[in-house]
Amino acid sequence: MSFSLGERKFSMGEASGEAAASFSTIRVGVCTMNKKSRSKPMVAILTRLNLFADFDILTFGDDLILNKPVEEWPQVDCLISFFSTGFPLHKAEAYVDLMKRKNPKNFLCLNDVKLQRVLKDRRLFYRIMADELIPVTKFVQVTRTAKVRVLDNGEEEVTWEDPEGFVETEDSITMDGTTITKPFVEKPIDGEDHNVWIYYPITAGDGGVKKLFRKRDNKSSEFYPDHPGNVRRNGSFLYERFMQTGGTDVKVYTVGSHYAHAEARKSPVVDGFVDRFPDGKEIRYPVLLTLAEKEIAKKVNEAFGQFVCGFDLLRSEGKSYVCDVNGWSFVKNSEKYYADAADIMRQHILNHLQPHKTSSGRDIQPLQAHPDASGTRGSSQRSASVEISGGKGALRQGASNTSGEDAHGSPNYFSLMDSTKLPSMLMRERNSSYEDLTSSEAWHKSRHELRAIIAVIRHGDRTPKQKMKVKVTQEPLLKLMKRCGGGCFNGKLKQAKLKKPDDLQELLDTIRSILKASGESHDVFDHGTSVDGASDDEEKEFLHKMKLAKTVLERGGKFTGINRKVQLKPLKVKICEDSGYAEVVEALMIIKHGGILTSCGKRQSEELGSKFRKQMYPQGKDGEGDGLLRLHSTYRHDLKIYSSDEGRVQVSAAAFAKGLLDLEGNSLVPIMASLVNKDQQILDAFGKGVDEAMQEVKIKLQCAITGGLGKLILPKFASEPTENTVTLSQSPMRGKKVVVDINDTPNVMVPKNSIQILEDINTSMREFCDLLTEALNFSGDPEDQEGESQDALDYERWRAHHLSFCKRGRYNISEISDIYDSCKYDLINGKMESNERGLDLLKKIYGLTKSMAEVVVPNEYGITEEERLNIGSRICSELLKKLGRDFSAMRQQSQLEIQQFLEEEERERKENSDGSEEEEGGGGGTHRLAAEFAEDIKTPERHVRTRIYFTSESHIHALHNVLAKDVLNLNDAEEAKEFDYLSSIVFRVFENPEESLNSPMRWTVDILFSPGCVGEPWKGCLPAKDVKCITRTTLEELEKVITANKGADLERRSSIKKMLALGDSPRTVGL
Repeated sequence: MSFSLGERKFSMGEASGEAAASFSTIRVGVCTMNKKSRSKPMVAILTRLNLFADFDILTFGDDLILNKPVEEWPQVDCLISFFSTGFPLHKAEAYVDLMKRKNPKNFLCLNDVKLQRVLKDRRLFYRIMADELIPVTKFVQVTRTAKVRVLDNGEEEVTWEDPEGFVETEDSITMDGTTITKPFVEKPIDGEDHNVWIYYPITAGDGGVKKLFRKRDNKSSEFYPDHPGNVRRNGSFLYERFMQTGGTDVKVYTVGSHYAHAEARKSPVVDGFVDRFPDGKEIRYPVLLTLAEKEIAKKVNEAFGQFVCGFDLLRSEGKSYVCDVNGWSFVKNSEKYYADAADIMRQHILNHLQPHKTSSGRDIQPLQAHPDASGTRGSSQRSASVEISGGKGALRQGASNTSGEDAHGSPNYFSLMDSTKLPSMLMRERNSSYEDLTSSEAWHKSRHELRAIIAVIRHGDRTPKQKMKVKVTQEPLLKLMKRCGGGCFNGKLKQAKLKKPDDLQELLDTIRSILKASGESHDVFDHGTSVDGASDDEEKEFLHKMKLAKTVLERGGKFTGINRKVQLKPLKVKICEDSGYAEVVEALMIIKHGGILTSCGKRQSEELGSKFRKQMYPQGKDGEGDGLLRLHSTYRHDLKIYSSDEGRVQVSAAAFAKGLLDLEGNSLVPIMASLVNKDQQILDAFGKGVDEAMQEVKIKLQCAITGGLGKLILPKFASEPTENTVTLSQSPMRGKKVVVDINDTPNVMVPKNSIQILEDINTSMREFCDLLTEALNFSGDPEDQEGESQDALDYERWRAHHLSFCKRGRYNISEISDIYDSCKYDLINGKMESNERGLDLLKKIYGLTKSMAEVVVPNEYGITEEERLNIGSRICSELLKKLGRDFSAMRQQSQLEIQQFLEEEERERKENSDGSEEEEGGGGGTHRLAAEFAEDIKTPERHVRTRIYFTSESHIHALHNVLAKDVLNLNDAEEAKEFDYLSSIVFRVFENPEESLNSPMRWTVDILFSPGCVGEPWKGCLPAKDVKCITRTTLEELEKVITANKGADLERRSSIKKMLALGDSPRTVGL
């Protein structure tokens, strides 16, 4: 049968094998399955080709392809053929060979059919990409051999043997010496098998596996948190490093070696839910390619001999990598792309078969985009309006193209030698309507554009951090320490750190065996004596702690390494008579546990992300609060989320990202792996000299609270005090001596009855511990109990607080913050709801410690203005540098044209070979919307940059102190007394394009603050308080503060005060 497209016809179905005697036109054969040849993109492109008198288009049809020999297939001059399910590729290869023999000089196969076999085997096309220097991620291939055994019942059993050199561990796989650590991606060797799995490490949440598959309804992947993490062994697979891409995949579609169209979509690895338009189509938007990516597209197109080719691109860590090559692929629903593709294909075919019809006889050359190109999908007829005039060999542009621009007018044409630059689109925005950012009437009249949001946020609610110490002499524990790298080496003692699940499980098994044997004999406690001759009380204390250690290790299910850590430190050694070597005979076992994000903390973080989305960004249509989601889905939002190395901070960041982007699903592990960048240097590490400065301040502060040294518990590394001084000379001072002059202690606003408050805290904690003892039925002898319940752990925690807080009438002020955290945790989680007396005591301790914590905690980071600046700038020096780079990159990005910015960014990255400028470290590259193809987007040039930094309380205090009270003006605010969970400091940066580039008022910043989840903890899990705009300043003045390197530079204070000269009333935030 045949059907009409425009004014010409081409056949669909079985084509006749007869050839006409002569052709003035080129016969183009479409040898694909009907499902592909009748698809909307193919029909759209063939329709445009058919508009010219150059071609007769024949479609072979399924019946001809599947049921007829190739000798009966029609003869054509140009063949379009590509593999899909059910397509006999071997017949297409035979047909091409036949046509080349018959017409060796005048036959063109648009996509090399032989090389399409390579695309069916991932091992082959990865090898080709590596040979052609096409960037791919680190990978290994594991080829297994199948063995078939016939069972007694006649059925066949297939087993697969691992190849020699393959090793799998709990967190990595190794093949022939090359190791890929988790998270890694496992791909079947078969290129048509899309059952791709991702294996997550146990250090990221609880590990697990995400299984990707072809889209089914609105699902593209499923996460299995309970999967043991062992790789598949039912075939051959390729393994590659998992790349963090910011939750985005890029699909690139090439037509020839000089044209590439790229579209971005939400990656299936994030939450597994497909975002769709109301008409059901997957949400994808065109994005711009960098110079390097255009070169990659050219290499892929040429390396695989596929004139029309699609491939998948991953943008990660400032670079781009190819992860899949799909062969013949078309863009969906882009009229402009269809016109461009048809035009390029026509030029290519004519150049090879009838070069006299082209102007140069050469392959199509890259064309410059005209600066006035409208670039919408609806304007695509301009590119398709090429018609015949004055004979079949002459071409002229259609009447619709009267502006003198190139026939293509597309940024997707490129030359690697002379890159096309997009026209500046910034000027058009000035005349367009501005979406509602806030509810303030004054704001609507403003010309300010939101350019960046940068936030520093503390993690969410966590369990109390706990530490348990016990001296051990048991040989199994000492051997475990040695196997894990601890012991005595060359006269030096080295501790062992146990974090891996296998090590922790072995420790648990060892403790269990020790406890089991203790019921039969005390001899297991030592090499030959009963616990080093310990008394019965010491033995009971030892057994009690070992039982607690067992409980701690058993709690929380499988080991994740993210919330339980063990250290084994050698204490005593003896010389072995046989070998003459030193042997450890006693070690200190330290078990750190707790400090993990609670379910409340996860809920708080997710709610904060959702609130952040609705309050900080344009509200979208009709004020529905979807402005960020629209910006993000259309790749006008550059998002990166950073976290410190601590598990509670990582999980807080992942939960926040879930709420911010309105993601689906219950697990945070895939979100954490895809969207959260760990940066220990910026968000964990302290600068030099912080320990010395903080210890000096703490001693002065504690003297101010207790009235002198007489009631003060000094640190272990402090010398015995003289009349007025204390010398700090040991760890953590690393040999440095710091003399603290007690007479130099500044005035601190402490409660007048501070000593009485300390005594009341101590008394109340003693009563509370007694109450817990009664509740546990300890009868005054808690060591007799198993200690396996949560109640026993709670008792141990409070007992440790009580013992550490007060010793012989002296107080450890540093313990106050830990006691305060314990009170909050127990009250939030309703620990004493059923015990009225216990609840009253807990509330009393909370009130007492809160009054002291409001003095102790903030002043630990500096009492005087000079100390706060010094300590603050040292703690967050790396964070300040990163904020400075963020502001600088944002300013540069706005001032350059979009394509120019991408090229400039790429050049700077290449020049910076030492890696010092890691502004975009991790989390993917820069995705920029290609406005040429944008549809239904009023402001395609708008672009907002978001950087979120999740960190600990210390960095929040430090950043606050650097910005200083004169900027944030928080000293008189009630909420400023505490930076609770999810407290935050936010910078909203605006640009006024009506100001000159050199004007300080072109860039202004709103500084916002939230004290976090403050409130009465007995009311349960409270959300974070709304951020409030504290002040407004120019970006120029803010940069002077955050980029200063001198911690105690008091001259900055005058610069800071200038900020407030901009006005008394800050901008209203859309709350």
